[in-house]
Parts: sequence; structure tokens; C-alpha cells
Amino acid sequence: MEGAAAQEVKEVIQFYQEAGLPYTLKHMGINGLTHAQWNQLGEGTVTIEDMANMPFKVTPDMVIKAVKQADYIGNEMLSLKHA
Repeated sequence: MEGAAAQEVKEVIQFYQEAGLPYTLKHMGINGLTHAQWNQLGEGTVTIEDMANMPFKVTPDMVIKAVKQADYIGNEMLSLKHA
């Protein structure tokens, strides 16, 4: 959401890999979200108190896009790790 470069996201994911932390939705037990569930995730996330600390207004669509992008990069790195 903050416009971080893909490389920066990859560095965070690499740390998660080294620490044994989950870095994909599947790792967190989340599979095949419906459109309604994605919307629920976006709507619920923007109400979290920490979102008020962002230097811009966070919308549900921004959250959904960021989660999907991070998950995509995480899955991409997972497939490289197992290649």
C-alpha cells in the first residue's frame, strides 16, 4: 500500500523464510477466498486502529490489492525455493 518496490517485499519474505514464518495465504491456512470474503478482509482491515497512523487514507481496495500482490510474490519465491 505504501508503494514499496517488489525487491523490498522480497527481502521481507526472505526474512520470513529464514525465520520460519508464514509468508503466503496458504501458509496461514487461507485458501480460495470468495469475492465476498476478499471484501470482508478489506473492510475489516481498514477499521484497525493502526490504519489511522498511515500517512494516507487506506481503502478496502488498497488492502485487497496489497495482500494479493504480497501473496503472489510469496508464492513466486516459494516456487523458486523448491526448484
